[in-house]
Amino acid sequence: MSTIKIFPISVYKTSYGGNILSVINSIQNKLDEWLEKTKSNNQESMRNTGLCSYNIKRDMHTWPELKEIVEFIEYHSRIYWKEIGYKDSMKPGIYEMWVNRYPPGSFIDYHNHSPIHMTSTFILKAEKTSGNIIFENPLQTLLKHQPYEVNAENFYHLFEYEVESSAGDLIIFPGYLNHKTSSNNSNTERIILGANICNVI
Repeated sequence: MSTIKIFPISVYKTSYGGNILSVINSIQNKLDEWLEKTKSNNQESMRNTGLCSYNIKRDMHTWPELKEIVEFIEYHSRIYWKEIGYKDSMKPGIYEMWVNRYPPGSFIDYHNHSPIHMTSTFILKAEKTSGNIIFENPLQTLLKHQPYEVNAENFYHLFEYEVESSAGDLIIFPGYLNHKTSSNNSNTERIILGANICNVI
């Protein structure tokens, strides 16, 4: 007798070896400018003063200062693309890129990027307690009606999964996967670059 686990979902994680502080310093003025403008047209899923530039600025992959980061993301997106079995005849690339800023106490609520093929988050700035990305089990709506013995130990394996991250980490996942972040419980802001990745041929 054996148990067969089917339909697994893979999430990709790796770390950037470059100088993150140098990258932040090179774009800080631009970030401040666009995040200030974001206050008048923020994403609805942002909570408690969190800001997401997607509605007004999502072409950051064209910024010369981010060229190395963009190449890093696209290199690993090609690896992940193959790992999850997407078509070899297609070539993944960044379609759009934006910035999220999470001051202390802020977070982003559940959302997804469907029908985008893949989405990534690159951590520019973070402390240990400034929040992580959390993925929702796509079957949660059905699972919650089943008679599972739910406790603190198995809750995150049944319904949610939190991926710990720090500055320089890159996480890539299917665009259809619902995700949110935990609250920033540190005394400093958390900054990430979000990117949607699609076939570019």
